[in-house]
Amino acid sequence: YDDRLQVLTAIPYPRLLWQWNLQTTVDHPPVEKDGLVYVGDSAGAMRCFKLDREQVWSFNAGGAFRAGPAIRDRVLYA
Repeated sequence: YDDRLQVLTAIPYPRLLWQWNLQTTVDHPPVEKDGLVYVGDSAGAMRCFKLDREQVWSFNAGGAFRAGPAIRDRVLYA
């Protein structure tokens, strides 16, 4: 599934929870922390989703994200 963010769950069994068409390439797996999913794409957008698929925020950095973000306490490093 090109250009789609896919979130999987293992509860109660492994399955696709939801997917979102980003319309751009993602070069790294999403990162989950405290019930939020963070993903940056090759178009330069960093997005945050709740586990129920609701988008919380989006930030356009102007350059491609080639690696996943790191999260420490309440700070997101990209």
